[in-house]
Amino acid sequence: MKRSSLTGRDPVRFVFPFTVALAAVAVILAAAAVQVGADLEKATAETEQLLSGRATALARAAVAGGRHPAVLDTLSLDSSGMIVLSLEAGQQAGSGLESAVVYVLPPGTGSFPGGTRVDPVAMDAFMAGTSLSRREGDILSSAVIECPGAGSPVAVAVASARIPLSQIALDRFRRESIPGLFILSLALVTPVIFLLYISFFTRRRELDSFELYAPHAPVESQSVRPEPQEAFRILAGAVKSSRGTAGMILMDGSAVMKALNESAANLFDGRPEDFMGQSMRTLPCFGPAERAALRPDPGEWSTRSLPLKVDQATGPPRYLRISVTPAGAEPGGPAWLAILTDVTEAENLKKEKERLMEREMAVNSYAILAAMVRGFSRDLSNLLSSIIGAASLGEAVHDPGNPDRQRYEAILNATERASAISEELFHSAGLTESRAVPLDPVRELEETTEALRSVLPRSISLEVNLKGVLPSVIADRSLFRQTIYNMALRSSGALQGSGRIKLWVEDVPDPSSDPRFAGQCRNLCGIHCVSICISDGTLLPVGLQRSLSTSESDPYEIEKLYGAGMAAVQQAVRVMKGVLVFSPDQRGTVIRMLLPAAQRMADALAQAASRSDISVLIAESEIIVRETAARILQHFGFRAVEASSGEEALAVLDHESFDLLILDLGTFAGPSLDVAMVCSERWPSMAVLFTSGYEIPADVSSFLKSRPGAGFLRKPYPPESMSSEITRLVASMRPSGQP
Repeated sequence: MKRSSLTGRDPVRFVFPFTVALAAVAVILAAAAVQVGADLEKATAETEQLLSGRATALARAAVAGGRHPAVLDTLSLDSSGMIVLSLEAGQQAGSGLESAVVYVLPPGTGSFPGGTRVDPVAMDAFMAGTSLSRREGDILSSAVIECPGAGSPVAVAVASARIPLSQIALDRFRRESIPGLFILSLALVTPVIFLLYISFFTRRRELDSFELYAPHAPVESQSVRPEPQEAFRILAGAVKSSRGTAGMILMDGSAVMKALNESAANLFDGRPEDFMGQSMRTLPCFGPAERAALRPDPGEWSTRSLPLKVDQATGPPRYLRISVTPAGAEPGGPAWLAILTDVTEAENLKKEKERLMEREMAVNSYAILAAMVRGFSRDLSNLLSSIIGAASLGEAVHDPGNPDRQRYEAILNATERASAISEELFHSAGLTESRAVPLDPVRELEETTEALRSVLPRSISLEVNLKGVLPSVIADRSLFRQTIYNMALRSSGALQGSGRIKLWVEDVPDPSSDPRFAGQCRNLCGIHCVSICISDGTLLPVGLQRSLSTSESDPYEIEKLYGAGMAAVQQAVRVMKGVLVFSPDQRGTVIRMLLPAAQRMADALAQAASRSDISVLIAESEIIVRETAARILQHFGFRAVEASSGEEALAVLDHESFDLLILDLGTFAGPSLDVAMVCSERWPSMAVLFTSGYEIPADVSSFLKSRPGAGFLRKPYPPESMSSEITRLVASMRPSGQP
């Protein structure tokens, strides 16, 4: 009786999926048959049209002025005057035809002569008075009638060719394969549906045997339920004795723990007896946020999706997820069973993923900034080069003390500051390589502190002591200034709006012999150095000191803990091959940045830059930069000629020789590098000087290493640097002893 309620619907459940599967297969195969038929019909029409065209060509050739096509032989000429022509021997393969016959009838003939053997296709076409195509097996024949006009002979041409294999395959697929596929689908679907049917009824019989499959049968309870107090005691014993990785806790309606297993106690970093009778909401291992999440009603705990942090006495914290379900009732009210799952590993992976995503976002932000800066960096470099060159010329042609000379000097100073700012911008965007050059530390600090006073709060004083004669330092100007900015701004934040920042410079002949740097100078031991010192009267955190003084520190971790400014300081000092040393002061920490000092050398090249026997060809697309460079070189005594591109420079070199070629790399170095390679092959004694507003490309760097007499200047450059570099390169290409 239990099975009778579904018996009437069982046939429908069996037949319906079988019918749907077969219908789907039939629809798919029918659509395929329609598509194949359409493709076959189209291919057949194209074949007939092509064959008919060949027959027409043969017929027209046969009646054109009495000349017969070269591919046809005359077979016979009967008494009625009909001429029969066919393909020459060996022409079948070349023409793509199986056979071809042309019947030429005399003018006025209304039928084929009796007793003559004529192709049936030609006979039917002539009798019907129209073109005709007929297929016999794998051969397709097309007959065409050609009659130029009254009084002209009539030609009936029949061309036969084999039907392409593709059409034969499509035809057989439509006629034979598609029905076969349907029969095959029927053979595959039928046993599958039959097996599913057997599985369904087997499973139902198993459920019937356990009396679980009787939706309309009344359920008669034959068991006697225990008393609530006895049921709660049995459940508490089961919880205490449970084993496994999941923690189990039996609580009352106030979240007071009545029983818990060993796993739950381990998750709480204790023993089971330590937590009996305590409320989960007041456990000391939970913080304020977790206690707030554990609402007074345990039934609402499962609504929290975030894991709960559990502090451990030793080691990192754990993270738990709590699932709560009703557990009947205890003598005093409802009871709840909480399942604790340790999700520490998953939570740590999630945090690591978030950290990586933050880092990737930061990298993408830097990439966007780099793309924006690259867009205008070339124009900015060209503009600064032109201003520096023009101002240098104006300064040179005026006597000292002249007001105009003073104006040009002011322009040069402002342009140099603009150049330094652009360098810092390019470094921040990661577009340029660092350039370690001799820098006057006093002058650099004076200009840096002047800019700092405009950004520091007025309540913070900046005390600078730059007395004494100091050697130059070997450093990159933008990185040097950026480091001073960031350290001063960190001091400003540490002072919290009020205090004094001290900044001074010290000459350190040998850091290894100075007790302040003992054991900390690393690669600068025994090297003449200059120390840039800063102090604000506050203590620098020990963790930050350790991170800044260790070259293996991760800049991203420094940025997360102490800000982007300190991460930039650590990277800049590493690039400049310097060292940060920290020493205690009366009230705080003194930060000293050791940088290598520049050696004093005579500038003999600058004295020889006024030679007039050096000729230079300037290939520059920017007219203002090209004209300014030419005037600068002429001022120094060089003979300068201009070219607007590398191709124009090659044309000039075909008619005139030069000692040096200046090539601007532009945005992409490819064309200019190709020009330089051509010059190296055709004029090997000519030097090449590349200029660009960007860093040296890898292929250009390889060219500079492999070829003598090649150099690179990055814009903006002072005129003296260009003059000295030209003189050096030309001198390296001339034989020894030649001026």
